[in-house]
Parts: sequence; C-alpha cells; structure tokens
Amino acid sequence: MRHLTTRFPAPTSFVALLALAWALGPATALADADATESTAEELPPLQVSHVGADSVYLNGGRSHGLSVGQAVAVLRDGEPVAELQVAFVSKKSASCRVVDSRLEIVLGDQAIPIPELDEPGPVPAATPTPAGPAPAAASEPEEELKISSDPPRSDGRKWADFSGTVSVRLHHFVDGAEIPRSFDQTTARLNLRTQSLGGAYEARIRVRGREDRRYRESEATETSRRDRLYELAFTYEPPDGRVLVEAGRMTSSPMLGFDYLDGVVGEYRFGRKGTNGQRPRFGVGGFYGQRSDVDEIGLGADGEAYGAFFHYQRKRTRESPFYADLLVGGIRELYEGQVSREFVSLYGRLGSGSRWSFYQRADVDINTDWRRDVAGDDYQVSNLLTTFNYRFNDSLRLGVSYDHRRRFRDFENRDTPEEIFDDRLREGLRLNAQIGDSRGWRLTTSVGVRTEENNDEDAYTGTGSIFHTNIGGHNLLLGVDFSGFSGDTSDGYRVSLRSRKYFDGGHDIGLTLGTSTTTNTIGGIPVDTENQWIRLSGTARLPKRFFLLSEVEITDGDDLAGERYILQLGYRL
Repeated sequence: MRHLTTRFPAPTSFVALLALAWALGPATALADADATESTAEELPPLQVSHVGADSVYLNGGRSHGLSVGQAVAVLRDGEPVAELQVAFVSKKSASCRVVDSRLEIVLGDQAIPIPELDEPGPVPAATPTPAGPAPAAASEPEEELKISSDPPRSDGRKWADFSGTVSVRLHHFVDGAEIPRSFDQTTARLNLRTQSLGGAYEARIRVRGREDRRYRESEATETSRRDRLYELAFTYEPPDGRVLVEAGRMTSSPMLGFDYLDGVVGEYRFGRKGTNGQRPRFGVGGFYGQRSDVDEIGLGADGEAYGAFFHYQRKRTRESPFYADLLVGGIRELYEGQVSREFVSLYGRLGSGSRWSFYQRADVDINTDWRRDVAGDDYQVSNLLTTFNYRFNDSLRLGVSYDHRRRFRDFENRDTPEEIFDDRLREGLRLNAQIGDSRGWRLTTSVGVRTEENNDEDAYTGTGSIFHTNIGGHNLLLGVDFSGFSGDTSDGYRVSLRSRKYFDGGHDIGLTLGTSTTTNTIGGIPVDTENQWIRLSGTARLPKRFFLLSEVEITDGDDLAGERYILQLGYRL
C-alpha cells in the first residue's frame, strides 16, 4: 500500500497519465461495460487483479492487446491513479512496474493501455471523444501499430507480428539554487515484441541506455552510464493452451513470487473441456534460475531460486460472470549454496463481472536452520494484502483494503544484530469511494490509516479529486486534486489545478499549477518547506507513426527550484 507519508510524487510524474485520462474522456463506461469482442469467450474489462510490493498485476494480457514495455494508465472512475509499464505478459495476465502513482492502486482499478513511454511525461493522446460511453479502444487500432515483412500464412494469418517502440529522450534541468547543480540526461529505449512466431512462439526484449551529465560552475562535469536489460525472454504456448514454457530474463508474475528471474518457468494444464468450449484451468508447474540483477546488461546473478506451484483459474464467460484465479506455490532462494529464504506464496482473485471483486496475496516465510535461530519463530506472515470492491451502480463504487507487512530475514541481513533489525509489524487500512456521473462532474476520495508496532502515533492519509472531462462539450478537461498526510514526525498537503485542451489529429496542450507544504519535526523542532510549480506540456502526432512530446516546467520552493525541459522523439512499430 502506498502512503503519502513516505513519498510525494514529483510534479512532472503525472503528465503522461493525466494526458491519457483526459484524452479518453469518460472511462467509467469502460470499466463497467462488458467487452464487445466477437470471440468465443467474453473478455472481462482490463483491471488491476493484484497489488504487490513492487509490481501490479492485470487480469488480461495479449488477449487484451498488451505487449511488454507498453504504458498502461490506472484509472478510478476516470480519475488518474497511476502509470504502469508492462513488464511481463502472457495470454491472460500481465505484471507491470509502477512508473509513478498519485493515489494508492487497489484491486479493481481500471487499466487502459496507451502508447508506451520512455519515462513519465506527456503521451501521444488519443483523439478526444465527446461525453458519453467511451469506445473500447480510444487509441490507434492495434494493427496500425505493427509491421511485418513476412508473407501471410496459409490460414491467412501472418507468420509473425512485430510491435513496440523505439525512442530518444532529452532532459535538461537548470538548477536555481545558490550553488547550482544542473544536469543533462539522454535516454534511448527499445521495446520490441514478436508474437505468432510459427503460431506458438513469442520473443520480447526491453533494454535502455542512459547517460547522465551533472555539472557545477568551475567544476568538471560528472558523467555516468546507467544501462539496463529489463527483459529478454522467449515463450512457447501452443494454441491448445495445455503447455506454457518461458525462458530468459523474465519479470514478475504470481508464479515467480518476486521481481526478476534469469531462468525457465513451465506450466502444464489439464482437465476436460467444459460445455462452453473452454478448458478448465487446472495446472501444475515450476521454475528454476538465478535472481536477476537488472543493473547489469548480462544475464545471471548471484543466488539461485526455484519453486513449484498449483494453479486453478475459472474464466468469466457469457453464461456466468463469476471468475476465480487461485495459485499456491512453494519457493526457495539460495545464496552461495545456503538457504536465503523459503516461503509459501498464496494468491487468490475472485469476482463477478464488474459488480464486485476480492483479492488476497500472502507470503508465509518458513524459518529453518539459521533463519529459525535468528528470527525466533518457525513461521512468519511477512506480507498480506486483501482488497474488496463493490459497485452499487454507475455513480457509486466503494472499496476497502488491508495490508500487513513485516520484514523477514534473508542472507543479506542475516548478520544484522537483533537490536537494530527492524522487524516491527506494520498494518494499514484504507477506504475509498468514487461518486459521480461519467457525463458530468465526478469525485473520488480515499482515507487511510497506518499503524506501526511499538509506535503510539498512527499515520493518516487522505486524497480527493473533482474533475470534468469535457467542459461544455469542447474537449476541455478541468480538475482539482488534493492529497494530505499526518504522521508522528511530518504533516503536509498537496493541491493542484489541471487543465488540458485536445485538438483534432491527436494533438493536445495542457497546463498544471500546483503547490505543496510539508512540516517535518526534527529533534523536536518543526521545519516547514513549501514548493510551487507551473507546467506546460504538449503532444504532436507526426507522419509515419512518429510522435513528439515536450514539456516545460518551472519550480520554485525549498526542496527544488529551477527549470526543466523535456523533448522526446519516438516511433511506434
């Protein structure tokens, strides 16, 4: 669970997300309406199915047109919640890393695929639509984002499809401090996916190259490289869906239980076909490999990991809106031949269409050998998250979530003395509500409380947004956002006013004004900090699938003062 007591998003972080939400117009209809795909199985609305410590999982994958590296906006009744980037995708699920978030992501939040980005910032917005139910795909058709030089197969389908993005981004910051420390940053990214290779194979690569240059007056320029290989994976999944095998550098999924693995994972599915033509999703599988180090371009890292799992999934069909996805797995991690961690991962997702949904994820650590001696317990629930959401009607949705976290012992912290090892229990409870008409003004709000063992002071958070996506029918969005927090050592709030105008052809321009105030108590003495910013951003669609993104921001305050300029040129395959 994300809390504003630990992080205030930078003002530039949400331009891409806001641009997407404003371009799409009313999004509630997407979340609440049944999919209109003319397939044998009715696809559920793309939603958040699980929120982990470092990853967010979606209830759809390639079946919803997702690809690795693709940007995804998380919306709640049309309100921007977060921006994600797809890290791993299978036919029916996807895991994503959080690029940025302004509100807590919860189970049931709507997910909207958008043209992927290199970094947080403005996105190529879809052509705006008038108020009313939004179309199933507000961006360019998927076939326009793919190219292939391969001849058609005998069944009329291409032998292989290619999709992805290549882009170059320039970022310049002029520091306004008394002792300025400005910087330039150049980033190049390649996100490429090939699917339908021979009808059963898929390959994915996601790599980034970055150079940072920091400089001060009368000092030598500091230059550093930050290159990353996020994914290089190959998947085999034949049309009958009985077998799934994936190898290479893979990103997080419920089957793995952690973020990255250099290795192989496989699943075998069994059971008779049901009366509706769908195979029951019983499956067993396992994985083996090394925990990845994404800071290195090469594959492999210190520490082995392997595990086995049982998987059951009941899909939503036209006959029944009820769905279920259950997974139980046992995982062991080794470091230099010694046990670093052993745990059982429990994953469950239940729901009925878009009416209600329930999600649960838990990690139960099993302490043996040195882990039992250090931890003092045979078992430990180190992570537990549950969320429940219920939609009363098109104008009212309520939800509640609870999380329970306790730090666990592993090889890296095994020698940390008990008196300084922080294993205090932390618990959080959050309530959220979404109110309003998709064709008018809408309000979304949430309140949360977090407690910490042996700490009498609780931390409280609250957020609220009120906005209209199509003022006067002129494709103009206006909105006000508020977030605040209060804890034992800090209090503060953030308020912003946002607007964006969309034009024909997918071009747009937006303006955001914001201010924040924080009071931190240090040694019993309160210290106040204030910040203000103004940001102008825009998107231009260029010929031949090129796009140009730009942003100018001026910030003045105690934490950061200066000018920021961003220019990004990209090409969509």
